[in-house]
Amino acid sequence: MSTTPACHALLPVGRLAGRLTPPPNDHLLGLGAVTGVVNVNPNLRQTCHQGDLLRIITRPERRDRSSFALGQRIEKEDGTVAADTVVTLAMIDPTTRRNRLLPQGGGGGSGQGYAPR
Repeated sequence: MSTTPACHALLPVGRLAGRLTPPPNDHLLGLGAVTGVVNVNPNLRQTCHQGDLLRIITRPERRDRSSFALGQRIEKEDGTVAADTVVTLAMIDPTTRRNRLLPQGGGGGSGQGYAPR
């Protein structure tokens, strides 16, 4: 598994606008699937204040048959880790609300499904 960050952003605290939950992914819905968060383990390490610039790094952690995990780290401007977490998401059938296998191909840029290995 690559440890290269998949997403990288520098954001000011208190200026995040928009939805906390992303809109439904039409491509996933077309495959008869949605994702749901099934586990979050946050580690809050340092206090952040309004106006602080923070770097948010997201990377793939693991991929199983019906779930995947993303690691996230929030760093202060000086590189100090303010928080980190691993978020586990499961692929769910939107009709039955039961787990389903991760689709193969067509996503994640790796050809391995929606969560790169």
